[in-house]
Formats: sequence, C-alpha cells, structure tokens
Amino acid sequence: MKQFLNKKNNIIFGILKTVYAIFPFFVAMYYYVPLMRVRRVSYPTLSAVYSALKLYSGVTEEGVPMTLLFHIARFAALGVTLSILIKALDKFSIISDALKLISPKTVVVYGSSVYANSLCGSMKKRHCIRGEERFVPHAGKYVLMYSSDSENLNFYSENYEHIKDSKVYMLLENTERDNIKNINISVFSVGENTARLYWRSFFPEKQERIGIIGFGNVGKNILIYGLQLNIIDPGQHFEYHIWGDSREFLCLHTQMDKMAPDELFFHEDGFYADMELISGLDRIILCDDESENLSVLSKLKSYGSVHCPIHIFSPNSEVVDRMFDSEGISCFGRAEDIANLDMVINKKTVKAAMAQHNEYAKKYGGKSWEELNTFMRYSNISSSDFAFVIDKLYNERGVSPEIIAELEHIRWCRYYYINNWTYGEKRNDAERIHNCLVPYNELSEADRVKDAEAIRLKLEDKKRKKEAK
Repeated sequence: MKQFLNKKNNIIFGILKTVYAIFPFFVAMYYYVPLMRVRRVSYPTLSAVYSALKLYSGVTEEGVPMTLLFHIARFAALGVTLSILIKALDKFSIISDALKLISPKTVVVYGSSVYANSLCGSMKKRHCIRGEERFVPHAGKYVLMYSSDSENLNFYSENYEHIKDSKVYMLLENTERDNIKNINISVFSVGENTARLYWRSFFPEKQERIGIIGFGNVGKNILIYGLQLNIIDPGQHFEYHIWGDSREFLCLHTQMDKMAPDELFFHEDGFYADMELISGLDRIILCDDESENLSVLSKLKSYGSVHCPIHIFSPNSEVVDRMFDSEGISCFGRAEDIANLDMVINKKTVKAAMAQHNEYAKKYGGKSWEELNTFMRYSNISSSDFAFVIDKLYNERGVSPEIIAELEHIRWCRYYYINNWTYGEKRNDAERIHNCLVPYNELSEADRVKDAEAIRLKLEDKKRKKEAK
C-alpha cells in the first residue's frame, strides 16, 4: 500500500512539474500570436513560438501587454531556466567528481565540522571531494567526520553495500576500536590526534610534575599518550596530576596503578582546591573545551601563583592570542594541525608499524598484519609512535641501545596495562594475561635479546633512511 501511494505521489508530482514548465510557454503564445498578426509577419505562429521560447531566457517582445498573468509567466519561465541550470551544474559536478575518482589519491569527505573543512583545505582540490548531500560511489577512500559517533556509524551502515570494499577512515571519539573487526575501517579521534601531536611538539627534556585540567576525551588521551611516550630514563619519576571527572576512566582502566616509576594522582576536587600544588607544577595542560579552558586560564592568571608553562587546547588559537598575554602560554590542537591528511590517515605511522611487525613475524613467526586483531595492530602503532622518542634519546642524548630497549619494554608494558592486561606465568590472550609483564631485568635472556634486536633494527633502519636522503 505504501509503495502504491509513493508511486501515485510521484506521478502527481511529475505532472505538476510538467505543467509548471510549459505554463509560461502557453501564456506567451496566448499573447504573442495576436501580436505577430498585428505586425503582419510572414509566419505569425512560428514567430510566436520563437518569442515564447525566448521568454525562458528573460527576453520579452515589445508591445506585449504587461498583465499580471504575463508577469507570472515571465517569472515562472525564469524559474524553469534556473532549475535547468542548477541541474546542469549538478551534472557537471558529478562528472567532475567522476574524473577526480580516476586518481587513487582521491578522498571523499563527509561531515560539516571545522575538522572536515580543515582536512579538505589541507588537500589538493583535485584529490578531495566533499560528499555534502549526495553519496559519491566508487571511491577508494572515504573519510567520515560527522560531529557524533552515531552519525558516522549510521552513515557507514546505510551505505555499507557501496563502501564495504573501500578504505574507510572514521571519526569515533567514544566508541572503542577493539570492537571493530573490519580491516578496511581505520578509526581516528580528535583527542587521540591532539595528544599524539602535543607530545611530539612539547616533549619533556627531563622528568616533570604535570598537571592536566579537564578530563574529557582530550585530557584522557593526553594522559594515555604521555604515559606511553614520556619514557626517557628507567629511573625517572614523572608525576601526573589530573583534575576532572575520572570515575568512569578508573573503572574501565583497572591497571593504572602499574605505571611505576611514574605516579598518577586523580584529584576529586576542582583545581582551585589545590592552588598550592598547582604553583609547584612544571607544566599545566588545559584539556577541556575551548570556552572552559579560557575560563580556567583567566582564573589561573588572576588568582594563582603560576610560573610554569601553560598549554591550552584551543582549536581557534587566535582567541587566546587576542585576549591574553602570550608569555608562558602555548596553544595546541588547532584544527588545521590535527585534521590534515597525514594525521587522519596516519599512513606513515601505520606503514612503519606494518614493516616492524612483518620483520618481527618473519624472524620469530606469527600472524600477518592482516590477520592481527585491532589490539595487536595498535600495539605495533604505539611502538611506531615511540620511534621519535628513540631517535631523540639515541641521536640527541646519546642513550645506549641497551637502555633504549629497557625503555621500549616499559612502553610495551604500559600499553598492555592501559588495556587491562595483567601478569600471569602462562600467557592467555582471551583472559588478557601475559607472562612478559614484568620489569625488564626479570625477562628471560631470550626476550631481552629480542627487545635489543628490535631496537637495533629500528636504529639501523633510521640510519639507512637518513643516508638515502
């Protein structure tokens, strides 16, 4: 019944469109035929037809009576012409997009957020297609950047048959990636990209007491990535002080007390209750939304004795620059920095992670990259992220490969602890139990050799790449 009604409505709508399109022509003929006879032209009817068609371009014949009916017909004719032009432009856009799709570098972007705009702005126009209101089929890569997880997941579900064989990069802030099994889907988040770039830009030169104010998605990722990247010495003692609602985080991450020698302090009260502690920190990172960060920054500047650097998450850094004295204040998380093609697709990091895993699997056995579950793939990506720390320690600070191997083991343990793995004498992946979750000096000789060999390969690979340049 519903299909019948829809079909009937479509027929009626089609008839009305046709009547609307030809109505100006017949009105014009009504006025032009007598006019052409008065003018004694050779073929009055044909001349009237020609003049009636010209009406669709906005041209009217002199001497025609400008009645209300004729005015209505004039505007209706222009409306018909405009509609045809819009359809033609739409067709041109479709053809243009089809030509762009010939290139394997072309990416189709869906979403209307500032991050989607930044992503397209960072790409060459011939390699970016904005999906907007229509679906663009046959693309090799799709990026879904709607404002909520549900919108992105619904879009994927609704268009699954068309994009199931394409590579899909999906923005998900609150959906755990471990639940996603399809290897064609790569998940990214603003919070994760922000944290990854932040620690690269503001890497600590020494152990620090770090304050994180605001514990939403950005704050959580700042902490998680900080724990995995800020590993510079086996005997270090970083302190992380966190202000914000951490109840859910601590319930879901049950092994956060395993981050020794670093310490984590989750403060229940607001930051204003710990101003004395805040005054002794080495850096403060404001991780809430931009308006709240500005409010906190103003309070710290007005009422606190704060002398350490303050780093503020601000996608629109111009606001901070225009409102505050910039001394001691640094902005991070600008949309153009965290939503560009390199950060969204993360091709270099993933490629390095794949190469690292394949080398390890070739030497010691194991599954191929495609066979790995999401957890294991991101374990390798975490290791790949740590490569810039290894480079700093080895080339800039002269840290020995043996010490770096121990630091890499600490990072590896932290990745597992963050994902709720625990120690057990016998490994059991289903129960998240691993026998190597022990201090480096308690590993077997064979495992320490593996770790040292992995570091040696990374350093040699880095050296080869530098020499090739």
